[in-house]
Amino acid sequence: MERVAAKKQSDLENLRSQLQIDKDDLDTCLVEQPDLYYHVAENYVNAVARRDAVKLSIEQATAELGEQMRKAAAAREEKLTESAITRKLADTPRLREMEEQYLQLRQEADKWQALKEAYQQRSFMLRELVAIFIRRMGDLSLGQADQSARQDLVGAKADANHAAASEMRKARLGRS
Repeated sequence: MERVAAKKQSDLENLRSQLQIDKDDLDTCLVEQPDLYYHVAENYVNAVARRDAVKLSIEQATAELGEQMRKAAAAREEKLTESAITRKLADTPRLREMEEQYLQLRQEADKWQALKEAYQQRSFMLRELVAIFIRRMGDLSLGQADQSARQDLVGAKADANHAAASEMRKARLGRS
């Protein structure tokens, strides 16, 4: 159990470390996102299943032990209240161990859920970053087109000015 828990923890840490988005390598981030999300979601489902299995075991063990206590009390002709049974059940080592295991599994499931939500946010962020990147590329293209148009305009004006100056020189020379 401890080895499995350590492996799950390392999986969790490994997937947590891959949350970071490399803005200079959005292509790779976009390609990896579905696979990473799937692994997180799968681990979350498995963690919830383990947690729920222990919870069900606790409920079954509680019912069985409670029934045994009631039968033993009836055999001794002793009256037990529900609160007395609940207190005795809480002191049962088997149930205490199961409760501790349940708490650990609940914490693990909560961590996987938080990581799953973080990967969902990562997906949204990737979409936004790609949109920003595309917008910037469009702005650069427009800027380059504007600059090219300006250069063409300046060149045309320069040509027109040069032609006008040439005409003026010819006119002056013709008058002289």
